[in-house]
Amino acid sequence: LLAMGSLILGFGLWAAVKSLKFLMMGVRTRGVVVGVDEQLRRGDGQRKKVYFHPIIEFETAEGNPFQFTFGSGSTRKRPVVGDEVTVVYECGKPNEATLNSFMGLWAGPLAATLLGGGTLYGGAQMVFFGVD
Repeated sequence: LLAMGSLILGFGLWAAVKSLKFLMMGVRTRGVVVGVDEQLRRGDGQRKKVYFHPIIEFETAEGNPFQFTFGSGSTRKRPVVGDEVTVVYECGKPNEATLNSFMGLWAGPLAATLLGGGTLYGGAQMVFFGVD
């Protein structure tokens, strides 16, 4: 558990640094929701649920149009085509674009950091205190 916790925590911290770098050095631009990607996945209890992922289009700093599907989807709220959103990406790498939002920048790093920290703590309890 110590090794696994360290790896997950390390990944979470790396992802947080990457998000911070996006905020400090990334290019921010306006994007528009141009479509919705509906993905059918198994939910709790093996029932299938539809996840709605916005398809976002924006113009790069070079003036080129670029489109991507946001990785975080919702089962309750369908994105509205035509809504404007703020996109952030590393200059020259529009394929790494994400939404300038909590879900786009911080949810993944936060989840990995908490999971890694908890796993590391559990491993330390087992090793140093003999807790099963």
